Amino acid sequence: AQKEELKVKKLNKKPSDASESAPVPRVMKPMTKEEWEKQQSVVRRVLDPETGRTRLVKGDGEILEEIVSRERHQEINKQATQGDGLFFQRKLGITDR
Repeated sequence: AQKEELKVKKLNKKPSDASESAPVPRVMKPMTKEEWEKQQSVVRRVLDPETGRTRLVKGDGEILEEIVSRERHQEINKQATQGDGLFFQRKLGITDR
């Protein structure tokens, strides 16, 4: 424990010419179970700008499936197919959009 305190003190020590707003380096350590669960509990919607798809992404980047009605599924599939087509055309240089 004493060695860890020394390391932390050394890392937090600022040179005399450093500005006051300089960030303090963090010591790398494994996440606790609570920290990991907190990170995993965050689910966000992320838009893929290239294809126009919206995905549910869990804390560490895991892609989640969303349960939707049949009609909504068809609508999503239609939009995704159209977005994929536009993306492919842009890659080929066929359209400017």
